[in-house]
Amino acid sequence: MVGTLGIACKPEKWTLQSHFTDEVLAVSGQFFNNLTDRQITELLENNVVLIDGPSVQILIDRGLGELVCANQVELKKARTGYQSYEQIDGMTIDGIQNPRVTMLQHTGDYYQVDYEPAAPVQIISNAYNENAKKLGPAMALVNQRTLILPMNTDPKYGWESQYYSIKEKLFKRILNQITDLDYVIEMPGTKLTAVADQMVLSNFTIDDQAQIQLHLTSAKANQHWKLYFHEGAQLQSMEVTASPDSNGMLTIPYRLKGLETVILLAEF
Repeated sequence: MVGTLGIACKPEKWTLQSHFTDEVLAVSGQFFNNLTDRQITELLENNVVLIDGPSVQILIDRGLGELVCANQVELKKARTGYQSYEQIDGMTIDGIQNPRVTMLQHTGDYYQVDYEPAAPVQIISNAYNENAKKLGPAMALVNQRTLILPMNTDPKYGWESQYYSIKEKLFKRILNQITDLDYVIEMPGTKLTAVADQMVLSNFTIDDQAQIQLHLTSAKANQHWKLYFHEGAQLQSMEVTASPDSNGMLTIPYRLKGLETVILLAEF
């Protein structure tokens, strides 16, 4: 899901020797059931991790709820008339105060998490019913490192309800506060993969992007880059001379065509 929102990511293979520290990770589904309690604890305590509803349920079931300051969780099935919408209270996104995202259509079930009183939990959004009654927390940030999206995937539509500019900007805003990461800005449908010296951008829409706009990690912001692209059968390149602004945004005056993929390589 995070890749579709323009946040740089890649699949990561887990083996018995896997060990992650100071990374930004996303975990979903039944993945935690493949790990020991110690592995789960190390993963959550040593990294910034985005987890979903089933992941919280596994933590509770295995007696590890304290890792996310949770006492219990209740599953509320989608399309049962319980939850209607998610509201991001106290924020303005896309010029909308307290914006809302549906919990009725093209969405998975809602996991209503009961957090420990006075715990280091920032409630980012809440679930409401059709009468505007607050039901419980939706997105939450625990210990300034574990971001909880208390939903599961819809068997038909996956995470489709989350593919929305409000949710995209919310994810980026929160993650940008707690970690350093790469992502595209105002480039819907564009995916980004990034390593230390290379970034690949793919426009998965048929619409051109007027320019490339990237938020870069502090390490990448200090590098010089060269953009590689095709004109017909010919490989072309251009120097990236623009510098990131005070917000870390790099603007490249290149029109990224529909269904086009380009590569940025660091110049040493």
